[in-house]
Amino acid sequence: MEPPLAKMGSQVRQAGRGTLPTHTVEQSAELRVGVQRARVGHSTIYKHFVETGLMAKEAWEHLNKNPELNVTELAGSCPVCPGAANEDERVSGAESIEALYKVLLDVPRDLEKHMPKLRELAAMCDTVTEVSKRRESTVALAAALPAKLTSYQTEEPAFFNNFDDWLGDTEWTRRVADSPSIEAIEETDMLFIDSTRHTYDRLTAELSKFGPQVGRFIVVHDTKLHAEKGEDGGPGLLAALRTFMTTNPEWSVIEHTDRQYGLTVLGRLDQDKPKLPNTLKMAANFAKAVADHVVQAGERAARTN
Repeated sequence: MEPPLAKMGSQVRQAGRGTLPTHTVEQSAELRVGVQRARVGHSTIYKHFVETGLMAKEAWEHLNKNPELNVTELAGSCPVCPGAANEDERVSGAESIEALYKVLLDVPRDLEKHMPKLRELAAMCDTVTEVSKRRESTVALAAALPAKLTSYQTEEPAFFNNFDDWLGDTEWTRRVADSPSIEAIEETDMLFIDSTRHTYDRLTAELSKFGPQVGRFIVVHDTKLHAEKGEDGGPGLLAALRTFMTTNPEWSVIEHTDRQYGLTVLGRLDQDKPKLPNTLKMAANFAKAVADHVVQAGERAARTN
């Protein structure tokens, strides 16, 4: 996979013309690293991101300490996500979890496109746990109204104070914490992971520590953005998932999408895993593959003669 920092070219030149679209911090890092190559001044990039409000000044300073490694935002709130600086009036005006869910679906950040899938999976579970840095995951999981939702969350939007009233019979527990400070989790049907550090070592530690307590689904975000290369330059998230599944063969990938930085779903139960075709179907597929191979070989032979 081409690393994010390799995608320079036209994006940098667009920034120089003032036509660059809304960005994440990873895209800003690409521009920052590629400034000299594209012949766009440092001040041009600063003006585009900081002076227009797309990125907080502290996030820019964090990025500039090491543009190649500091490509994810600071822990806590998301100052660089579109719509994050000032909450939409619709967000603060929502009067139910369902209303809030629908609003956040239309507020562009870096997780809202995965909210329907998170809700769908959580609706299949009684107990759900998240280790997250995004309000969107908490809202999506809560909207499914599982029997119990435990949230280890670094973001603290004001509307979390309404959850006790909004979630009905759901047992809702929240703790402001990132994964290194979490000693253990209770048994849970589903675990969502989107912590503040996207590296092989961090995800491996999370899966080792939390995985044995999960009964059905493990869902990991950013598996496209940091697929084979972590933000520390080492192996990425997919390598950590492969290691986990090698030592825990009961788990396998049941869904994956590259959309919005990537989302990968591991399943533990056979009922959730794709079914293999029956013996007749497999035999038919094999016969077709052999026939296609013979035909292709014959065509190649005819061309050489």
